[in-house]
Amino acid sequence: MIEVLVVNFLLTLVRVSAFVAFLPPSAGRNMPNTVKIGLAIVLAVFFGMPTGAEPYAWLLHAADSWPALALLAIRETFYGIGLALCLGLILMPARIAGSYIAQEMGLTIATLTGPSDDQQTSIIGVILESAATLMFFALDLHLAVIAFLNASFERLPAGMARLEISPGWVLHRVTGSIEAGLLIAAPVGIVMLLTTIGLLVLMRSVSQFNLFSIGMSVRLVAGLGALVLFAPEMMVLLRHSVHIMLPWTGG
Repeated sequence: MIEVLVVNFLLTLVRVSAFVAFLPPSAGRNMPNTVKIGLAIVLAVFFGMPTGAEPYAWLLHAADSWPALALLAIRETFYGIGLALCLGLILMPARIAGSYIAQEMGLTIATLTGPSDDQQTSIIGVILESAATLMFFALDLHLAVIAFLNASFERLPAGMARLEISPGWVLHRVTGSIEAGLLIAAPVGIVMLLTTIGLLVLMRSVSQFNLFSIGMSVRLVAGLGALVLFAPEMMVLLRHSVHIMLPWTGG
């Protein structure tokens, strides 16, 4: 029986470690590895405690067979990564909105390392993603992450052979993340569109007007002004996109 408990804890640790390693904002090098390891071990101890239920057949088989244990470990790794990537979509609208706004303002060259991973993103994306990360902790959604992980163990305990994933559920979450990002960028995007139309009309009327020499500066100023003017509305939309996590966990 002790072998089954050890295998159950190892599989739980594999899923939790993959989840912590790929979940923003703990992904990347922004968080020390010792913190990641400690968090994974604590969560594995919490979720890997015996429940008294009859162990699954694959769990019993993995206690006596190394190939079965390796197969279940690979399955748990990919399952933990998939859970982390799904929850990572919560912070993705801020990056999408920042990239779109930066492109319209001509700031695509100015890139920085994102606050949630090691990928390069625009400076506007860094600002919006940092605000989304602060909201993530201010709204206590890190507790919702624990509830989401707990729900995964209730739905698919370690050692259970059957895995059911709805492609429609994943597709709906991905499209919802893109839609939320476009909604956040919509106020500034409309201002930039009107500014571009006005500059084109002016260039058509005044032949001496050069769109590339003067228009870029005008669009940058218009974009910065729109960011300041619509900052409250954008923060409300950003908060709404972050708060979408609660229905996922039943909250």
